[in-house]
Amino acid sequence: DDSPAEVIITFNDITEIKRAEEALRESEERARHLFEFMSSGVAIYEPCEDGEDFRFVDMNPAGQELSEVTIDDLRGRKLTATFPGVKDYGLLDAMRRVHRTGHSEYVPQRLYEDNRIAQWIDNRVYRLPSGMVVCVYNDVSKQRRAEEKLRVLARHVSLAEERERRRLATELDDNIGQILAMAR
Repeated sequence: DDSPAEVIITFNDITEIKRAEEALRESEERARHLFEFMSSGVAIYEPCEDGEDFRFVDMNPAGQELSEVTIDDLRGRKLTATFPGVKDYGLLDAMRRVHRTGHSEYVPQRLYEDNRIAQWIDNRVYRLPSGMVVCVYNDVSKQRRAEEKLRVLARHVSLAEERERRRLATELDDNIGQILAMAR
């Protein structure tokens, strides 16, 4: 008789593994949805040259619109080659520090300029556990222009007030002078 004497059946409960896989898939889907639809620009970079420069990995649609580029124009290209003004802007230094330390940084509103664009931008820079560096940024140029218009308007109002004060002072001085002359 060639039948086995014993049969061993092993069952592994993979319920927890399947739950974890589903939770991971849902989390990735939420993250992708946020990336695609948030109004801030988001650029993801891979450090190169020992973290001295960074290559574009991805950029969300808002970032492409704000930066007036497409991800197809950027993917795999170095940041310094694509946006040469980044060296003077201060963002590159912040990205290098974040890459080295892992501590996120805020780069306050600054004017970014190159031969293509000139925009007031603020940035938050993060390092992902994978080592990739992420910049979340906003174009605040409209806000800056509105603030400048308010400053100019305030200056005009202040000058008009000063002119009116002088006019009133001159008029009062003339009137008082006439009254004193008549009193004599």
